[in-house]
Amino acid sequence: MENKELSPELKKRIEDFHSDLLGLVKKHKLDLIASIQYTEQGIIPVIKISESKEEQKEKKEEKTEEGLTK
Repeated sequence: MENKELSPELKKRIEDFHSDLLGLVKKHKLDLIASIQYTEQGIIPVIKISESKEEQKEKKEEKTEEGLTK
């Protein structure tokens, strides 16, 4: 596989996509976990989406408060 430099236009599109994705993740309180999967067909980028740690922490605090008020 040939190693080519990215064109300035493609770099700009990738950066724009990245910033849009970060905005969506923060808005919906999610975390993205990136990894790579190696297959016979090649390398596949994998993005796992999970509930944000802040959101999990808030839910634990709510449960604790509910337990204290009962």
